[in-house]
Amino acid sequence: MTRGRPLTSVTASLLLALAVGVAACAGPPEGGAAPPPAETGSGDDVETVDPETADEAADADEAQAALDAVEVELEGLDDAARRARLIELAEAEGGEVSFYASTNIDDIGPVLEAFESDTGISVNHYRAGASTVMNRILQESDAGFAGSDVVLINGPEMVVLSGEELLLDLQTPVAPDILEVGQFDDWLAPYVNAFVVGWNTNLVAPEEAPATYEEAFRNFAGGLAMDVDDADWFATLVEDYFVAEQGMSEDEAVELFKEAARGASVIRGHSLGAQLLVAGEYDVHASLYHAHTARHADGPMDWQPAIEPVVVRPNGIGIVSSSSRPASALLFLDYVLTDGQQMLADVGYTPGSTRVDAGLPPELDTIGMDLIKLEEQREKWEGLYEDVVRESGAAVRE
Repeated sequence: MTRGRPLTSVTASLLLALAVGVAACAGPPEGGAAPPPAETGSGDDVETVDPETADEAADADEAQAALDAVEVELEGLDDAARRARLIELAEAEGGEVSFYASTNIDDIGPVLEAFESDTGISVNHYRAGASTVMNRILQESDAGFAGSDVVLINGPEMVVLSGEELLLDLQTPVAPDILEVGQFDDWLAPYVNAFVVGWNTNLVAPEEAPATYEEAFRNFAGGLAMDVDDADWFATLVEDYFVAEQGMSEDEAVELFKEAARGASVIRGHSLGAQLLVAGEYDVHASLYHAHTARHADGPMDWQPAIEPVVVRPNGIGIVSSSSRPASALLFLDYVLTDGQQMLADVGYTPGSTRVDAGLPPELDTIGMDLIKLEEQREKWEGLYEDVVRESGAAVRE
């Protein structure tokens, strides 16, 4: 890990004591003015240092050191002993953990209930869309407010938080069990979202079901639905399928999506999209979550034979750098990535852990999103996808 450093046993003990203590809030004395920015260097090379930025960096370093110290405390313990020691440390931190997530409450709820039952640690849960959760953490960081210990949102938003250095590096032994597409220094994938083309079986006869993306986009004019927030899915298909595999130019591939969007329905939210498809509001949805097909297995919906390649995007779970409860956060993160995996699989998710055989059939051809590259090119692809969606001429349903 990039920020973690080996600790002596004395240092580790001191930091562990700090980790389970009550964190003091940094800032200027009450009623006093904040000091002016400090200057370092000399001559023309003077560098201005913002004290608030310096304080944030110091707090993050302190939080990283506290988490590292917890890991030192756990070294050499087997799984059961590790869990037991983490529970002891979490109890000393106050017996609760704050968790921000975008996963539907019906899906993550059983994991939270089992965690509380198995550990005795309570979960303070906030749920909203991924971008809302990300923005809340960014705003809380700017305000110097420690709101969340653990966050679980879509991979692209996790990359943003990582880029802002708002996640702590992880040393958990669970990491090697996670799918490679979901392994990062400071977050791991509890599950991946697989984007599949789905259709209403009352409206689309088996012999009419699309077998390729081109068929899905061109054969259902006026009966296609697209999600307004799927710029990353769009970018991946354009670059890694239509251009790299089908030999199209980028302009040709983008034009194909624009053709598909003309007269299409535009939805915000994959849960809503699945509900409307089952209700017969349209024939085909271009980018359903695979998990939602399982949730509506008794309804008039199908997605198989699957249109390949299936685009796969990891969701991420990580520890927020403002957390003052490193043991509680690590206990919860480890739980989601171990015990919680089968529970997530039971509601249709493709687990991040390779130890759980469930979710998307492994024989399918898939394309994993390059999240780092997508973040670097975010403005380009969001702009192009806005142009695509605008072709629909329809108001967004949400």
